[in-house]
Amino acid sequence: MSEVENQEVEQQEEIGQAQQFIDALQQQNFNAAQTTFNSMLNDKLQARLDAEKVAVAGSIFNDADGDIEDEELTDQEIEDMVDDEIGEEGIDDETTEDVVEDEVEEVSQDDEVGETS
Repeated sequence: MSEVENQEVEQQEEIGQAQQFIDALQQQNFNAAQTTFNSMLNDKLQARLDAEKVAVAGSIFNDADGDIEDEELTDQEIEDMVDDEIGEEGIDDETTEDVVEDEVEEVSQDDEVGETS
């Protein structure tokens, strides 16, 4: 079957299901209407999931994101990138020095307590 024929068959099935749903509502057969509605919703959801699976597989196996490249960075380039990130975040050196001094004082106090015990 060609793709066009498949689409026509699917449309006819959808129309048939929609008609069954409407008929069940008109007859106030709400259990049948619910079953038909759930079936229609599941079919739509499954079709969407299948399409997304195809898209993801295509991007993985067909290298759709060809602009991603593996590159080797030197230590200097890594340090420059880290410095740039720190600079963008607005961390000033004085605050960093205060934190380091506080940590050193805490460690010194811990050492003194450890010696007296």
